Amino acid sequence: MSESSDKQFKGRKHIFNKLKMSQKPIIKFGGCGGFYHYYMGICACLQDNYDINELSFETTSGSNFGPAILFKNIPVLEHYKVWQKRKEHFVNNNSVYDILKNMKEFFHTHCKECYQLETNCQLENINHSVKIKNYETNQNEIISDFKNIDDYVFICVASSYFPIPYLQTYMYSKERNTKYCDGSLDKYWYITMFLLPFLYLKKYLLSFFYKKEPHKKPENDYIIETELEILNEYILPIKYIFLLYYTIIGLFTNQHWLYHTGYYYAYKNIKPKLNKLNIKPKPKEQVYSQDKYKDLSNFKLKFDINTKQFIDN
Repeated sequence: MSESSDKQFKGRKHIFNKLKMSQKPIIKFGGCGGFYHYYMGICACLQDNYDINELSFETTSGSNFGPAILFKNIPVLEHYKVWQKRKEHFVNNNSVYDILKNMKEFFHTHCKECYQLETNCQLENINHSVKIKNYETNQNEIISDFKNIDDYVFICVASSYFPIPYLQTYMYSKERNTKYCDGSLDKYWYITMFLLPFLYLKKYLLSFFYKKEPHKKPENDYIIETELEILNEYILPIKYIFLLYYTIIGLFTNQHWLYHTGYYYAYKNIKPKLNKLNIKPKPKEQVYSQDKYKDLSNFKLKFDINTKQFIDN
């Protein structure tokens, strides 16, 4: 096949995937950092109530992992408990330097182990668009056409990998010959983080002195935006402090209350919308979020930073 024909084929395949996903409701998650607990809770509620193959997702950064667990048909809560134990062991037994240097491999190895479990997951049933940053161009790309399972897992992990100057700046995909990093951050996120308080203060002052009617997006029942509802009760400066705190601290600590808050948010806000669309209920072969899963309980907790593998304590 010539290079031009190959490009045309890939283009048609991408369009086909988009059409396939557009027939299903698209549930959108934003970048989250430590708020991944919240999005895991949302995914647990969806797993308990609906046929996951009838849904599609558009996510970025740490919010990628909930849908990845859903499509693998692994009980979300049981996975969440194992992940928390692994993370706790990793954080408590390594220096800050080693944590930051090896976090990429820690995430990636965990996700690869999850996708090696025996379930009925098929690549063609993964209706997931992942927003990821091309490190060299500093532009976002949305990828929904995955070459294989390994490529899917890699893209989910790379989209959540924040670049750390002089330490770890990107993940390189041999499959795509491209350098990637976190899809919710700028390549120079540390400069943006420094400016955020001033940007939030400017936005707050402008909203206080120049009140405008909120811009309403055209309604589309098949596009379901999610939000961090727990932050809505605070004014912007306080909201920024809480957002920054849990975005960072939630990465390294256990925030179970966020998981339960996310579950309740989905039950209250997303479930009525999906019911309105007559989405098929959970089939018998699909697990519940609280189901026991023997293979997960056999996961080793200690991550060896030298071999990049999980080993016995």
